[in-house]
Amino acid sequence: LFADIRGFTARCEAMTPEEAISFLREFHARMEDVIFRHGGTLDKILGDGLLAVFGVPDRGFGDAGDGLACGFAMIEAVKRWNAERAGRGQFAVEIGVGLHYGFVMLGDLGSERSMTFTVVGDTVNVASRLQALSKELETGLVASESLVKAVKEEMRKELKLVDALKFVGPKLLRGRENETVIYALDAAARQAVA
Repeated sequence: LFADIRGFTARCEAMTPEEAISFLREFHARMEDVIFRHGGTLDKILGDGLLAVFGVPDRGFGDAGDGLACGFAMIEAVKRWNAERAGRGQFAVEIGVGLHYGFVMLGDLGSERSMTFTVVGDTVNVASRLQALSKELETGLVASESLVKAVKEEMRKELKLVDALKFVGPKLLRGRENETVIYALDAAARQAVA
């Protein structure tokens, strides 16, 4: 799962360094709480975004559903935060979330001087591209067909969240040779599910 704040570069231009750091800390703390409540691991903070993984280091039967539920919960957490921010006269925050399901490589990456424990691989790359695509599609969440199928196979309560996704179809993601079948958050369906 990748999540990223939309338009942060432009917003950051008008902030003092202290305001930007305070804003990002508040955002990351809220998202971290959501990730942990859904059984995820915060792999890394990426400036105004983040990477979370599910089923690492141990795979579970509900990893896909946990990831999808987490994506929806992140969007809801931002809505609640925006209500607080509006009361203080602050700008609204909008995020994009991308989710993909598959195997990842997990381990130490880097050099002798600087090393980090992280996940890499095609699954990670696709999730990142799906997050970027959420802006183009003007939606808060984009998920791959692989994730949707895995949630359906799990047959857990998160299955109802799939009903809030609309089939978009195959898309060629930047840097990939094969198309990825995707689904996107359907705002009207989401309100009915919530």
